[in-house]
Amino acid sequence: MKKILLTILCLIILQVNCLAANWFQLTPKFYIDLNTCKSQNTYISAWFKQLNSGNWNLEKNKKVWYKLTKVIVNTQNNTLCIANIIFYDLKGNVIETYEYNNNEFIEPIPDSIGENYVEVLKILHNKGY
Repeated sequence: MKKILLTILCLIILQVNCLAANWFQLTPKFYIDLNTCKSQNTYISAWFKQLNSGNWNLEKNKKVWYKLTKVIVNTQNNTLCIANIIFYDLKGNVIETYEYNNNEFIEPIPDSIGENYVEVLKILHNKGY
């Protein structure tokens, strides 16, 4: 899956300028907003959208339609920090917001979505986003 994700991202990068972008599908139910890509030195951040695949738990007794996650990656040591997570219901209303201010960078778990965040943002960083 990682190879497919990286191939799709490379194709998108070659065809689309970050300033003209909005949500771009990386895999089914997984998107990145290229408008939010910001690089500074060895760090890059962006917002990701993940649609509910049908097996997520309820948040505050409401069904989650999707979540937005702001991710910051240190491209030098392949670590990531989750800055925000926002859950939305079927009507697009915010159910719950989590903001993490500790800026703790951790190694992603192998074969996890965290590893996908690192790989995608490293490619964007190397492309100058």
